[in-house]
Amino acid sequence: MRTLALLWLAAVLAACVSVPDLADRKVHPAVGIWKWVRPANCPEVFIYRDDGTLTVFSGERRFEETFSVSSEPNDAGLYVVDGVTHFNSEGADCTGGSEDLTGKSFTVYLRFDPSFQLMWVYDDPTGKRGSGPLLRIPN
Repeated sequence: MRTLALLWLAAVLAACVSVPDLADRKVHPAVGIWKWVRPANCPEVFIYRDDGTLTVFSGERRFEETFSVSSEPNDAGLYVVDGVTHFNSEGADCTGGSEDLTGKSFTVYLRFDPSFQLMWVYDDPTGKRGSGPLLRIPN
């Protein structure tokens, strides 16, 4: 009887702390509001929307972009994001950059923690050069 009760309790606890499965999600785990603070106390906010639009706030700048993201990770466990910048405001971003990126395409690679509450953004498909973690902000 005690063993049965312990098994039941373990099953209930496992159900309570289960990790969300990407296959069960209605939207990609990238969709949402993500924030991190770069060195020199410069915050960046990334707003990924399920319609394929992305707004980025970095320092004095705002970027409006479109993107597509792979539904499955690559061999390194990273999701591939391809995008195009359609607008960027004037001023300096958190890296000190002020170049006009309008019309430029980009590719970045995303990794998530098992809870999908933290995200890392990489410049290369192996996940060796990147930034993060970014924290998911509840909307």
